Amino acid sequence: MKVYWLCLPIVFLIAVSCISQTAKKQAPKAQSLFVCPDAASKQGCKSYQELVKARDKGLPSNDYYVCFRKDLDEFFVVSFTKPPLKVDGPTTLVPGVGYASSYKNGVDDSTTEPNLEFSGNWNQYGFVANLINFEAKDEKDNVTGVVISESQFSATFKYASTKGETLVYGLTIQRSTGRFAESVRKDSEQMAFADNTGRCIYRK
Repeated sequence: MKVYWLCLPIVFLIAVSCISQTAKKQAPKAQSLFVCPDAASKQGCKSYQELVKARDKGLPSNDYYVCFRKDLDEFFVVSFTKPPLKVDGPTTLVPGVGYASSYKNGVDDSTTEPNLEFSGNWNQYGFVANLINFEAKDEKDNVTGVVISESQFSATFKYASTKGETLVYGLTIQRSTGRFAESVRKDSEQMAFADNTGRCIYRK
C-alpha cells in the first residue's frame, strides 16, 4: 500500500504532462488579423502591411478604417474618436475629433487626398464637424462638411490644385460593408471629373 501511494503522484504528473503536450500540438497557429479586401488592392495592401510590421508611428494604433484603391499602390486611413455609448437629448453635445491621411508607394503623401483634420460634436443622431482643416465651417457653405452616422462616414472639403484651381473632394464610406466611393470636381462645376470606388477594412 505504501508503494502504491508513492507512485500515484508520479503517475498523475506524467498524465498532466502528456495532456499538456497534446494540447500544445493541437493548438491552432496564430492567424494574421489583416486580410486584403480583394486581389486588385494587393499593391496597397503590401505597402500597408510593411508599415504595420515596422510599427510606423504615422498609422493610428487602433479603431480606424484603412481603405485601398484598386490597381494602385495607394491607400488612406480614416480615424475618429468613438461615439459615446449614450447621448441624452438632442441638445447634449459630446466633443469628438478625427483625421484622414493618404499613402502612396508606402509613403505618407500630403499631396494625395484625402488629407484632413476635423473636430466637432457627437449628438444623439451622430457626429457633425464644426472645424475642418483648422477652419471654422461657414454656415452658408452647403458643400464642406464631415458627418458620421451609424451607417456612413461622409466628408467633403475643398483644396487647391497644383494649377491653383479650387477642387472639391468627396468621400463616403459605408460602415457596414467597408465599401467607399470618392470623387473630385472643380468648385465651379457640379459634375465630377474623377471618381473611384474601393474597399475599407476596420482595424480594431
